[in-house]
Amino acid sequence: MKTHPGFKMILTVLALGLTIGAYAQKLPGVQAVSLRVPANVKIDGKAAEWGDQFQAFNKTGLIYYTMANDDDNLYLVVQVRDDDIAQKVVRGGITLTISVSSAKKEKDNPAVTFPQYDKKDPPKHPVYKRSFSPSTTAAENNLYLDSLAKARNRQLGDWAKMIGVAHLSGITQPDLSLYNEEGIKVALRFDSNLYCVYELAVPLKYFGFSLGRPAKFSYQIKLNGAAANGTNIRDLREGIFWGWDGADGKMYTERIDPDVLYPTDFWGEYTLAKKP
Repeated sequence: MKTHPGFKMILTVLALGLTIGAYAQKLPGVQAVSLRVPANVKIDGKAAEWGDQFQAFNKTGLIYYTMANDDDNLYLVVQVRDDDIAQKVVRGGITLTISVSSAKKEKDNPAVTFPQYDKKDPPKHPVYKRSFSPSTTAAENNLYLDSLAKARNRQLGDWAKMIGVAHLSGITQPDLSLYNEEGIKVALRFDSNLYCVYELAVPLKYFGFSLGRPAKFSYQIKLNGAAANGTNIRDLREGIFWGWDGADGKMYTERIDPDVLYPTDFWGEYTLAKKP
């Protein structure tokens, strides 16, 4: 019996999903170890230097992540494999808050948010959506995913240009350019699997840390949700939608998973890793 190529594609996707699920189950919900950053790491929104492996899978945020450090910087890499959560990250950003004492609190502690948007000018429409046809061959599907990733990354290039900062020692302005002189580096992009990868590097000096004074600190990773950035939300009888004005002058809407709108967060603890 000849198997339809689309059916093969569905089986492949199911098998991949089972593999990913098994990998996630083996990971702790919060990172348990301290790590030195991989050699030659580059903040480019790609997880290759990290071996595409992560230290934790947090079920609250539905994210994979790793925190690491070198002598000068604290690093965070996050990977999102769910399209709705990726939408949440793109529109609402991720905030990393460092509690320099053992207390787990957001207020008055150093925090970095990316992407940060002007609430008066948030992204006007969702990231390009994925559509799947059972008749698509594996080769055609790979080309489609690759082209969709490129289209999404073009959107991010237009949208994600600002970093929000708060209570970082010596930085007084609330927003920084993506290309700043303060040494804070961020990147957000989609890979050819349409996984969303977020990378952040922040100099330790902004937290008052140094390897000479190894610090154990608490951190919060918060997915802020699309509502944080002025999304035009419409709560209709049929569900929750957001709306935007099209280039043709018409008003468009798209149904939103409520989880995309509202924040989720979790806390962990980390101790700076010394040189081996």
